[in-house]
Amino acid sequence: MDATGVFPVGVEPVHRWRFLLDNLPEWIGGGFSAGEFLLRSDGALLRRSVISSYSRGETTWRAGPWSEFHRFPAGCERGQARAWLIDRGYDLGDPSPVAVDKSVAGPFPGLPDLFQKGPTLP
Repeated sequence: MDATGVFPVGVEPVHRWRFLLDNLPEWIGGGFSAGEFLLRSDGALLRRSVISSYSRGETTWRAGPWSEFHRFPAGCERGQARAWLIDRGYDLGDPSPVAVDKSVAGPFPGLPDLFQKGPTLP
């Protein structure tokens, strides 16, 4: 296991997606969940919350700890995983600027935008 506990020995990252899920019904006021997914080479899908905050002209991104997304059918490849998530209502985008092994990124000047994103995997 690496120092972060995210990758067992011999396991590599396959893909990361930022997600948004409209998961609270309108009759109680609506609401969203936001975060990112990480697909590993062993077929496991991890998930963490990610939020941005804006103060004094700068944006800082904060991420929670990774946890295994147990509802995911293990062993899917990247395209299957993406389709499975979209079928369940997740909007997927580029990864957050928070590195896989970090919990904070920034501050960046200005409001949060699409240019504040992390590296994409092949």
